Amino acid sequence: MADILVSAAHPQMDHSRVTRTLMDAAAQLDPARAEVLNLYARYPDYFIDTGAEQQRLAHARLLVWLHPVHWYSMPPLLKL
Repeated sequence: MADILVSAAHPQMDHSRVTRTLMDAAAQLDPARAEVLNLYARYPDYFIDTGAEQQRLAHARLLVWLHPVHWYSMPPLLKL
């Protein structure tokens, strides 16, 4: 498992400029050190594999939540 976990959440990633650019930049990091997850691509039906996600969080030393901050809240899938 990677030391850095980037959880990107944007319901319309293809329309995002900033979040998509930051996610693509994070994906260029060493895969042994950083794992980048697009939550909406991974769980389009909102059925989250809680055990797998908890295991990822337990192994990560740094967690980055990547989502649009101008919404003043997290996207619904990230809240779940």
